[in-house]
Formats: sequence, C-alpha cells, structure tokens
Amino acid sequence: MPIRDPSQVCANLRILGVISLINKENFGVFTENDERFVEAFAIFCAMAIRNAAEFERAVVSEAKLKVRIAGTSILGEWLNHLGFSFHFL
Repeated sequence: MPIRDPSQVCANLRILGVISLINKENFGVFTENDERFVEAFAIFCAMAIRNAAEFERAVVSEAKLKVRIAGTSILGEWLNHLGFSFHFL
C-alpha cells in the first residue's frame, strides 16, 4: 500500500513510501477493517514525512538568512571603518 503525498492534488500522487501487511498473528486473514486502519495510518505517515521535509527546508532557509545577516553586518562594519556612515535597517 503506497504512502502518497497529500499535498499533490492531481491523480498521480507522488509516492513517499510503501506499507505492507504480512503475516497476521495466528495465521489470520487481514480484514477490510485492517486495510482501512492501515490506509489511515499511511495518511498520517505521509503528513509526518511532508512536515519533516518542510521543517528541514525552514531550517536551511534560516541558516542561509543568518549567513546573509552576518555578511551584511561585516560589510557595514568595514564601510564604517573606511569612513562611510552606513546603517542597515
């Protein structure tokens, strides 16, 4: 059973992973209820994977912003040292 990206609205949803049901306890047969439960679980898995990816993008963006701010600060100090009156907002 595929774990699909819930953010994709088209019919060809991107597959993020796969869940398999094998070897039910006591050699039982998986029921429709088992399948519905796993489908719901797959949706939550997809949301967690998507949230983790979004969080990673946010962390990377924040790190890039910090580097830019540090570079801007260094540039401002250098320009002030050269006699320019320069203030960044």
